[in-house]
Amino acid sequence: MNCPTCDGDSKIMDTVNNSKDGEVYRKRKCLKCGFIFYTVEFEAVINKRYKRDWYIYHRGCGYKHG
Repeated sequence: MNCPTCDGDSKIMDTVNNSKDGEVYRKRKCLKCGFIFYTVEFEAVINKRYKRDWYIYHRGCGYKHG
């Protein structure tokens, strides 16, 4: 994952699994600028409506469909 401030590579410093919700929380540190940030990973159920809504939401954000 890239750093949100400088776009450099990051390393994982800590990981917490939430078995109740199936989420994974990660503390990351940028190798370039040292910025510390957090990410949440989760499993999403994908269906046709989800794909359509995701495309509509991201269409104006530079997402290229295809």
